[in-house]
Amino acid sequence: MTVLLPVRGDLLCLTRVGFSLIGCVLLTFGGCKKNEPIDEAKAAEKTTADFPQITADIFKPMDGGIELSPEEIMGRNTWNLWSGGNQHFWNQAAQDSFGLMDLLKMLDNRKFPRGERFKTLGLVNEPGFRARAPTEPD
Repeated sequence: MTVLLPVRGDLLCLTRVGFSLIGCVLLTFGGCKKNEPIDEAKAAEKTTADFPQITADIFKPMDGGIELSPEEIMGRNTWNLWSGGNQHFWNQAAQDSFGLMDLLKMLDNRKFPRGERFKTLGLVNEPGFRARAPTEPD
């Protein structure tokens, strides 16, 4: 009888370890859910023909005076206007960037001129810094 007790103790220990491992595996794989965002265009059965490219040169002020071919214009328009079907990335980047996107918007001089930042945003300009002269390049 005493010979069976050590074996029985080892068996119980192995059983506990086995059940613990099985439980961990089940929790690990049971908690893994494929969470892919829904592609709205595919869900609506749209094709690339439903999204024609803009051929107008709407970003001409960005060119710095150079002339672009129609293909280059369409490429730049696509780059600037489309998020590559990854709007969920941009939404998450805006939510999880701890205000970085908002900071970049606030530093845009077109919306919040440097002289009015304290009045509109409560931001203090760095002492000794000056605003860019209108004739200076960006």
